[in-house]
Amino acid sequence: MAEVKVSINGNIQTCRTGSADVTIYGDVDNLSTGSGDVECRDVLGNVTTGSGDVDCNAVGGSVRTGSGDINYG
Repeated sequence: MAEVKVSINGNIQTCRTGSADVTIYGDVDNLSTGSGDVECRDVLGNVTTGSGDVDCNAVGGSVRTGSGDINYG
């Protein structure tokens, strides 16, 4: 099975995926994925993953993951 990776250059409002690793080279308002690691600069709102690591700079809202590491700040 192929692994899905999403890369976005620039700032966006919302990113939602079912199952993918997400890297945003910019800021995002809200970010959620069913499963997969997420990495970005700043999140103005919330970050949610069903399972996966979260690696961001600042987060304005909440960060939730079912299983995974959370690194921000």
